[in-house]
Amino acid sequence: MNMTVQTEEKKIPELRFPGFIGEWVVRPLNQFLKQSRAKNKKLEFDKSQVLSVAAEAGVVNQIEYHGRSYAGVSVAPYGIVREGEMVYTKSPLKAYPYGIIKLNEHADGVVSTLYAIYTVNDEASGKFLDYYFYHPYRINRYLKPLVNIGAKNDMKVNNDHAISDPIIITTLPEQQKIADFLTRIDIRIQQLTQKVKLLEEYKKGMMQKIFSQEIRFKDDQGQDFPDWEEKELGKIAEKTTEKNTDTKLTLVLTNSATRGIVSQQDYFEKDIANQNNLEGYYIVQVNDFVYNPRVSTSAPVGPIKRNKLNTGVMSPLYTVFRFKKYSIEFFEHYFNSSKWHQYMKSIANYGARHDRMNIRSADFLKMPLPIPVQEEQQRIANFLSSIETKITQTKEQLEHMQTFKKGLLQKMFV
Repeated sequence: MNMTVQTEEKKIPELRFPGFIGEWVVRPLNQFLKQSRAKNKKLEFDKSQVLSVAAEAGVVNQIEYHGRSYAGVSVAPYGIVREGEMVYTKSPLKAYPYGIIKLNEHADGVVSTLYAIYTVNDEASGKFLDYYFYHPYRINRYLKPLVNIGAKNDMKVNNDHAISDPIIITTLPEQQKIADFLTRIDIRIQQLTQKVKLLEEYKKGMMQKIFSQEIRFKDDQGQDFPDWEEKELGKIAEKTTEKNTDTKLTLVLTNSATRGIVSQQDYFEKDIANQNNLEGYYIVQVNDFVYNPRVSTSAPVGPIKRNKLNTGVMSPLYTVFRFKKYSIEFFEHYFNSSKWHQYMKSIANYGARHDRMNIRSADFLKMPLPIPVQEEQQRIANFLSSIETKITQTKEQLEHMQTFKKGLLQKMFV
């Protein structure tokens, strides 16, 4: 990226492409946008073509994005949005209390009468304006003086008035250069996001096949490993109930379905447990496994996770156990699969609380587990761990690219 760094004097961005000089200018937004009043009176578009506006996804098909239609009885009064037009939604979001402005980069469609639609003239790049209003600080700074928030938390602003205030903008060639560069960053982010998704799907599929024994590994001589055995959890692992007497440990852990064993304070950004009453908590050593009976979309019978963080304590609502032998990496991957879920459902006693599994300890310890020989356990663990490493590396690349983009959105605009 060949850019020159500018000192922020006057109306000049901190980062700028070579060849562009001079200050950016202050111009009313309505010099570049004009309200479109085209309506769907002739029913050119039906309910399957209703669009929504999202902070990250932009202008999207409502059914594809939300999984359902929120359209009214008739879409005849709806406004027509063509590709390349901009849409202002007056629905407040946490980071965007005055609404959001997005470019329609996809198919033509219609939006509710609550939205404002604008065409972009040839003096501005719609994509540049889309990026200009992407950063919460910039769009909030622009909309705040224009908008009155009503009693129902709705935006009280005329569609023409919403584009009456000035923005700080540069020449069209520089707009296009900035928009093209940021578009390339977005394409890379999309590629990395898709790669993470595909790797996770691949890992999920491979776990299903491996733990169903549809796929088997061979030894160094190319020979089959012996058949797998099946043993109860309580025969190869022991439940631990060591209490935190004298409150010698103060690190409170929690079991997250998506993040594993983490510090409670880091996860919730505050301490949930009473630090003065930790004596009844269980001590959890590194490499202990913890079952959290709380169910969720990502953990329909509750998660079982391995503690790889540090020695700490957990609420007695959790079940803590440790393996006497065998590959803990093998069982870590096994519990990340869904192969054990059916057994848990078969022994659960669903009580008044539907967000938790009610399972007797004796039944939990009778959970049947597959036991390959040690060498095959390790090969399975190594194979699945290699996929997990690729997922982690790709997620790190994605986070780096997202952080890079965030910085550019701050430094490439005034």
